[in-house]
Amino acid sequence: MSSLQSRKDEILAKKAKLAELKKQRELRQKEFTSNRQSLDVSEVSTMNRSRIVDRKLTDRLASLSYTLKSEAD
Repeated sequence: MSSLQSRKDEILAKKAKLAELKKQRELRQKEFTSNRQSLDVSEVSTMNRSRIVDRKLTDRLASLSYTLKSEAD
């Protein structure tokens, strides 16, 4: 397999992973919204930290994907 094809495959895999992370984040957001009334303050704080970490990870993957795509073009 050529280096270019390998790079494209890597980019596609990262895009798929990014899409999956976004889907998981959306599902967690919906769950969070529906369960919001039943949560106490400490649970909300823990979930907010988790969402921040997830967002940072998603942002980094998006940036990497964009960088790899730019390099491939």
